Amino acid sequence: EDIEKFVARLNKEYMAGLDIIGVVVPCDSFTKKIKFYKVLGNIKRIKDILTANNVEVIIFLAGQDKLKSVSNIMGDLQLMTLQILIVYEPASVPFSNAEVNQTLGTEMPYIVVNNSLKSSFNRFIKRTAELILCVIFLPFLIIVILVISVVIKATSHGPVFYFHKRVGRNGCIINVLKFRTMFSDADERLQKILARDSEKRREWETSFKIKDDPRITAVGKFLRKTSLDELPQIFNVITGDMSLIGPRPVVPYELETYYKDNAPYYLMVRPGITGLWQVSGRSNTGYDFRVAKDIWYVLNWSVWLDIVILMKTIVVVLRRDGAY
Repeated sequence: EDIEKFVARLNKEYMAGLDIIGVVVPCDSFTKKIKFYKVLGNIKRIKDILTANNVEVIIFLAGQDKLKSVSNIMGDLQLMTLQILIVYEPASVPFSNAEVNQTLGTEMPYIVVNNSLKSSFNRFIKRTAELILCVIFLPFLIIVILVISVVIKATSHGPVFYFHKRVGRNGCIINVLKFRTMFSDADERLQKILARDSEKRREWETSFKIKDDPRITAVGKFLRKTSLDELPQIFNVITGDMSLIGPRPVVPYELETYYKDNAPYYLMVRPGITGLWQVSGRSNTGYDFRVAKDIWYVLNWSVWLDIVILMKTIVVVLRRDGAY
């Protein structure tokens, strides 16, 4: 059961680069196939299994009751593989920035869990890298922004851009720039929709979005579906109000209602154009999931994590997953 749950989770991490050859079980009584993976044998034959299958990485599902049995064979297996991954529950503990170490005298093991974005140097690295990317892509983005601006102006009344106030780093209120995707009387239309449609009202109260929203223009639907409506926020990144990657900007009400005691994690960093939540389901997920992803990102930040999120963002946008 533990293996099947883990494999299901691992399959969603398609950028992890792991090709599962098979499963090794605690004893011979586990003879069935586990989902789509072959049972290669039991743990007593682990060395023969590694040799026969040219294994490079071993993943141990090591609950607290199994850690001792893992440590007994760890030394031999390290000589035979490139990596050993130990998946330890509870999975909610933020271990991405963790270091495993030992005291020199007593060899007592301990885990150091870092908070990288508390470091001024790491924040400088993140900011510098994002500014470099903005400068590189800005000439191309300006052309795209000009073309979209002309199309918006030609197809509906109202301004091209829309400023909305959001909470920035340390609680400062910032003006977040977007392309206008709604009709000029969108607020009045929203109130009428929520008053007559209880289902849409529940949807709005859950995610602050509505599927098949009648307030959105035809061009606006395309911009939202492709996430191009967020493109002008590149200027928010340049001015320092936002990051390329971080929690999505929220209004004070969202911070108080949904983040609650977790609000300090959000306030630690600049909100981002894209982020971990956006590449993990976007509008198809609930607000609790969104908050959890924001917290996880802040605690586990690394340059590599930002690179992965940027790459996943491209995939998500091309697939148009969860956007409306």
